[in-house]
Amino acid sequence: MGNLLRFFLKYQVFLLFLLLEVLSVVLLVNNSYFQRAKVVRYTSDMASVINGHITSFTQYLHLKEVNTSLAEENARLKNKLDWYLSKDTTIRGNRIDSTRGLNYSYLKAEVINNSINKQHNYLVIDKGQVDGIKPEMGIVTSDGIVGVVLSTSKNYANVVSMLNQNFRASARLKHSEYFGSLAWDGKDYRYMNLSDIPQHVKIKVGDTVETSGYSSLFPPGVFIGLVESYKVQGGNFLQLRVRLKIDFKKLRYVDVVTSYRKEEIQKLESAVPNE
Repeated sequence: MGNLLRFFLKYQVFLLFLLLEVLSVVLLVNNSYFQRAKVVRYTSDMASVINGHITSFTQYLHLKEVNTSLAEENARLKNKLDWYLSKDTTIRGNRIDSTRGLNYSYLKAEVINNSINKQHNYLVIDKGQVDGIKPEMGIVTSDGIVGVVLSTSKNYANVVSMLNQNFRASARLKHSEYFGSLAWDGKDYRYMNLSDIPQHVKIKVGDTVETSGYSSLFPPGVFIGLVESYKVQGGNFLQLRVRLKIDFKKLRYVDVVTSYRKEEIQKLESAVPNE
């Protein structure tokens, strides 16, 4: 109580001035329609600005929830798209071949650990054995492929990143469908090299590179990046420098790919004798 009294005594002049100012404003507003309108407009503008900032801050706080919802919706749309693609029919004579079955499905996951500055980079995602995740499942996003599941625990999975010198994927040029091996040279996280493209193939800077579908890990036609340059690799082949669309520094949500035909394909491949 004594501190409060000392405060009022110390700032009594200022407090009196402040009180008189408030009374003056109140009297001015109450006795002048013009001034009252200006004050109302000013306070309305201030309230709108404050409400706008509050709304923006609230939306920012819910941004993670929105991103999660969008990622889940993206996975659902991918599942629906592949289901519809699997339902296409082919007329053979007077017969119509019906459903070939669903080829792929997608499960949304969040990246909780990621590295890009090593020669052999890995990711950790928040889905594991309880979610049906198994080794050798492909990982993709709407911007391209990400990697392959290496190992799993109950709730998490370790993923070999594309930015790993042991990683290989089959990719093709969209316009010509010539395919080769996609690999990372360990230098720049924004680029991959596409090798074993025949030298006679006409290449243009800006050509689209996508998954070939020859691997059971990734669906065909997944966009990877654009050709930025190319050179003779040796013999009769070219090596293409591919600028990735995916930005591994911003990687947050991914889709785990389940291939329903992988085991069947691998069984057939294992039956082929090694030469």
